[in-house]
Amino acid sequence: MNKVFRELSGWLVAALVFAAVAAILTGGSLLENVGRRMEVQEEDFSSMADSKAVAAVCERKEPIIRCIGEKIWSAGENISISQVFEAEDAEGRELEITVIDITDQEGNSVINCYREDMQQAVFWEKGIYTFLLKAIDKERKTCTEKMPILIDQR
Repeated sequence: MNKVFRELSGWLVAALVFAAVAAILTGGSLLENVGRRMEVQEEDFSSMADSKAVAAVCERKEPIIRCIGEKIWSAGENISISQVFEAEDAEGRELEITVIDITDQEGNSVINCYREDMQQAVFWEKGIYTFLLKAIDKERKTCTEKMPILIDQR
């Protein structure tokens, strides 16, 4: 029994070594063939409708906010945002302006002088007040501008 076991173990070791070498050699070439089959040609997405739409939005100019009214006002006078500022998109359509903040010449916020429901501001003291304005077009392009006005006692 001992002789049989020694003889079979010799054959078994040789068979395992042969199988390992064969697996390494065929495995390398097999993985290489699988890798070659997995190579995919790149697709060009630039001609697709979604890509063109995104490119058009990215190339679109942002809205413009400008001062159209007086820049000097009297203390206590009602200042309507639509009389002083206007915003338009790239096609020239009028946009709504949102007042984000109003600061005085020291940089302190005086947004409490602004009535959002009426879109009017009233300043009781003379000075320079800076409006932080924002406009958004239909493509969600945003413009934020700081526009100063002067309140004087005249």
